[in-house]
Amino acid sequence: MSATKRTRAAPIPANSFSASTPPRRKLRASSDQGRAHRDRARPPTASRAHDDAAPQAPTQTSEPSEPAPVARVSPAALRIEDLVRLLRAVGSARAEEHLVRADLDAGAPVNADGTINLMHYAAWQERLG
Repeated sequence: MSATKRTRAAPIPANSFSASTPPRRKLRASSDQGRAHRDRARPPTASRAHDDAAPQAPTQTSEPSEPAPVARVSPAALRIEDLVRLLRAVGSARAEEHLVRADLDAGAPVNADGTINLMHYAAWQERLG
């Protein structure tokens, strides 16, 4: 063991920092505090006690309901239905399934699995003018 003794540095007064230095955040005493609170068993609440009761009719609220979740589609592999839906959303004149099928019959590029790459289809459309 060395002969020198380590001492703690004195705290720096708050007013000694420059104006551009952001204040330091206080750290929690233990990182387990948050976990212990989160993992603690929760007693059943009154709202859970009604789960076994007869279903009740949904109540009307003044807030609009959220739209149904939309399935993710890949622009590199669109089904014909998805392409038509996308074309309708952007206001395309070719937003009909029979028109897209006619394009495919006329030589529009198609992936090996029968899906359509949006970029390739758009480039093919642009070449036709």
